[in-house]
Amino acid sequence: IDLAVGVASSSVDSLASAPVGESTAQVRERVLDARQRSSQRFGNLRAERREGWTNANVELGRNEFDSLFSITATARKLWLELVRKRALSSRSAQRMLRVARTIADLGN
Repeated sequence: IDLAVGVASSSVDSLASAPVGESTAQVRERVLDARQRSSQRFGNLRAERREGWTNANVELGRNEFDSLFSITATARKLWLELVRKRALSSRSAQRMLRVARTIADLGN
């Protein structure tokens, strides 16, 4: 398991009275927009990669990812503290950054 997210259970009543969220079509548009941004950002890397590459953050090697993305000193400090506190592996620590980048892409 690369990523686990804890979610509190909800009562049926709270689910029934919850506000309506985004439609599937709206989410689809955000995903397509995020993929377009990542495709533009990756630029010439696509030509160097294997056929069928999806331009997803997860597809980048560590050096490619590190060369394309940077985080602020404050964010890096917080990230390192969390990695140490949770005793995360290098793979998990990198996955956290990739997921954060993807969430940021979806939020733009």
